[in-house]
Amino acid sequence: MSGERFCSQCGQKRVENGKFCIGCGTAFGGSQTGGNTRLWVFVAAVFSTGLLIYLGILLTVKKVPSTSVSTATAAAAHDHSHDDDMELHALEKKAISGTTIDAMQLAGYLIQKGAQDRHFLPRAAEVLESVVQKHPGYALAHRTLGNLYYDLNLTEKAEIAYQRYLELYPQDPNYLTDYGTVLLANGKTNQAIDAYKKAISLFPDHYHAAFNLSIAYQRLNDQTQSQAYRQRAEGIEARVGKTLAPEVTLPELPDGEATAAPEATAPDAAHRYTRLETFFRNHEIVGPKMTGFEVANDVAVLLVRQFPMTQMPPFARKAFDTKIIAEMKQIEGSDAALEIRDADSQAVLATYSPDSQP
Repeated sequence: MSGERFCSQCGQKRVENGKFCIGCGTAFGGSQTGGNTRLWVFVAAVFSTGLLIYLGILLTVKKVPSTSVSTATAAAAHDHSHDDDMELHALEKKAISGTTIDAMQLAGYLIQKGAQDRHFLPRAAEVLESVVQKHPGYALAHRTLGNLYYDLNLTEKAEIAYQRYLELYPQDPNYLTDYGTVLLANGKTNQAIDAYKKAISLFPDHYHAAFNLSIAYQRLNDQTQSQAYRQRAEGIEARVGKTLAPEVTLPELPDGEATAAPEATAPDAAHRYTRLETFFRNHEIVGPKMTGFEVANDVAVLLVRQFPMTQMPPFARKAFDTKIIAEMKQIEGSDAALEIRDADSQAVLATYSPDSQP
């Protein structure tokens, strides 16, 4: 694998041993297209993770007995953690209690750490597997697990996770497309075509579903259909860009669990932004690119590195802004403020308040 960890065009994290960016299709240095059709799967992969926020909002929840993550799992994670990572130790200790939110926070943190050290990712998968075992109807965990297995190149496990998610939310065009992509990677071309076509029937301007259909038909040596869907994808791109469907809003917690009651005492400046920090830290796209979260002069500052803010098409940016503004409205006090800054240049990429408009 070359030294390029992120795409120079859109900032998407490179899939291990990937020769093309899964976000925009740009070839990494030194790669050859050749005749290996498997490579095209990763060129065509939508994984809306590159543009839209899709990991649900994680709230503080009441404690429920024997849920989410086992003591053995949390202990195993602790045994392999770095001795100087106090935050990880604290999350592991909390996860032992069996609270769903604690398990999800631990998984999110491990995913964030995995952006720099991939050895953390299998541990995150173990935690999420424990969550879905306890809560088989928890769509958010299934979807997150599918994305994680894809990032680990475990496409057969990703297929299972996406299938379970789609059993709960069958009308999600973005994840029907992602499901089709792992089916294609697993050699199930006809099933992949069915998934892509369903995505397009639900959202006709889904660029990635149309483009991936051209790849799937190319595998079947059906050049007529392949060319037709390639032209359709190009037409969508010309009209509206590489669009995705609107994000499906998922329940934040499994099995009807309720959020904890608000604290009776007034939170201090840093504490009032705890929920917002949790949201970003556990988000699968923002989280890995997040380098810090600070509160200064009662203003929250999110530091990110190589985050594709300027590459987002208007549709994706609006969805991104809408989700953050919804979070801002949950912060106590009308004076809440957030800045997103580039960690290297300190340039302000965006500002938000509860009154911002997407």
